[in-house]
Amino acid sequence: MLNKFLIVLVALISVNVAFAQDIIRFKNGRSIEAKILEINEETVRYKKTNYLDGPDINAPISKVVSITYANGETEVFDESETPAPAAAPAEPTPVAAQEPAPAPVAEQPEPAPADEQVAQQPAVAPEPQYVVVPAQQEPAAAPAQQTAAAPAEQPAAAPAAPVQEPQPVKKKKLAPIDNPESGWYQAKRNAFGIWLQPLGVVLWGPLVGISYRHTTAFTIDVHVRIPQLGITYWAVAEQPDDMTGIAFGAQFRKIFATRGGGWFVGGFFDFGVTEAVYNQGAYREKDEQWFSFVASVSGGYRFRFGRHFYMDLGLVVGTLLVSDQDWRYSNALNDDYSSDYDHYDSGYTTAFGMVILTTGIEF
Repeated sequence: MLNKFLIVLVALISVNVAFAQDIIRFKNGRSIEAKILEINEETVRYKKTNYLDGPDINAPISKVVSITYANGETEVFDESETPAPAAAPAEPTPVAAQEPAPAPVAEQPEPAPADEQVAQQPAVAPEPQYVVVPAQQEPAAAPAQQTAAAPAEQPAAAPAAPVQEPQPVKKKKLAPIDNPESGWYQAKRNAFGIWLQPLGVVLWGPLVGISYRHTTAFTIDVHVRIPQLGITYWAVAEQPDDMTGIAFGAQFRKIFATRGGGWFVGGFFDFGVTEAVYNQGAYREKDEQWFSFVASVSGGYRFRFGRHFYMDLGLVVGTLLVSDQDWRYSNALNDDYSSDYDHYDSGYTTAFGMVILTTGIEF
């Protein structure tokens, strides 16, 4: 029997604890049942007891009067707003009782007979009769009744949404030509320039050219190449005793601008004519002439230095096509001397690749 009593007692205590809850009283007269999660200097964070799986609610501490915890302890946040015990509301005075009493009407003397009225009329006008009307009471009770009833008629305020932290504003990415931190910032949007490719001396000869740049989008270059100054070109031509020539070309590049310059890809085309002398001064001296065609692709990075200067570093991969070589015996003492190119050797095609280093200046 004692064990059953203890089990019932523990069950009652558990039920009491399970339904224990905190009560928050606000300055507008509302009271809600909640589970307090956190209290700081600015807000009270809680959950509604009828929706413990719902979102956290933050209420400004400035709107809270007091909190009564589940253990019966009460914490007051603003004593000036602590609600006093509710008094029995006074019964409103009937409207009829507040109406002013009607003014008394002065009794009029009975009228005299018709033949005596003239004689009894006073010579002067009678003094006016003043009726004293009691002062009406100010309708102060009506607003008081409305104020007292307002809290019961106001709809429950929606719970304050959790304070959202401000999201960082993303800065708009500026193009290099508009970015003060970029070497393109002070560059003209369209510009002409001159450039030199000295490393061409290692391959088909150095290049000198002029360029037109359209903003940071693309460039068009035209150039002149001096083939006789190219070490590789001279070796491929079988090391003539003397060589002269000239070549012209153009290249087109697409630029992908960055803060300090830009990546580029493009195509390179070149056409030239070369003349070489072999066995110069000997009886079998001969003079050869051929045409060359170069087609290649290039890629690399353009570094900008301030407003005018730039440098391209990249790689060119392509094909060199040499036409049939026309030649003649050019020593007048040779029995086969000819002033015309009347002999032919087959041309050839070769692939190549080279590193490019271009320096330029823009205006």
